[in-house]
Amino acid sequence: MLTALGALGALVFGLALVGDEDIGYGTTWVSASIALWVASMALGGAGGRTARHARHLAERLAAEGDRPNEELRKLVGHRPSLLLSYGATAAVVAILVLMVWRPS
Repeated sequence: MLTALGALGALVFGLALVGDEDIGYGTTWVSASIALWVASMALGGAGGRTARHARHLAERLAAEGDRPNEELRKLVGHRPSLLLSYGATAAVVAILVLMVWRPS
């Protein structure tokens, strides 16, 4: 929940800066950054579902005094979820690159 609020805040303040600096919302790098932001949110949301389940299972196991089990190991190492999370991270890095170099 906090991640989504932070991401939404970054988008709102970023768009406010674009308007304040008279850059233009139709600029290629701004449009690409918005598209990458949407992709990052979608990828991160899909990849984060498994991580959320793993956290709940880990908390339950810890409360019961149990040790990590095979189910938890499978959730933590779930390859498709990891790849989705890596994709979300790559999208955020691409946004930063676009913001720094501002290609036309």
